[in-house]
Amino acid sequence: MQQQGEIITTYAKDFTNLYSLWALVSLNFDQLPDAKTFAKKYTSFMKKVNKFRDERYLESVIKGGRKAYSQEAFKYYQNTRGASTDARQRKERNNALYSAIFE
Repeated sequence: MQQQGEIITTYAKDFTNLYSLWALVSLNFDQLPDAKTFAKKYTSFMKKVNKFRDERYLESVIKGGRKAYSQEAFKYYQNTRGASTDARQRKERNNALYSAIFE
């Protein structure tokens, strides 16, 4: 995946995203799409997640002013905040990432 678009250095350079990606890969290794497809889906998902880093965008979602946004990306983003090592937050990130890659 790194060779397909520098996925790790671009999106998984912090421990929260790296461990989330690692967990998804290790738990679903036999089901993974090819590296090119996986990289494309992961990049698309993480771009949606990173939109929430913009405070104006995030505020518009929270206040209900933005109807079209990725709920899975929002869920993933929410679970990177605060106690991101909590088991519940890890599970929520994994579920959101699983949906982005496999559904």
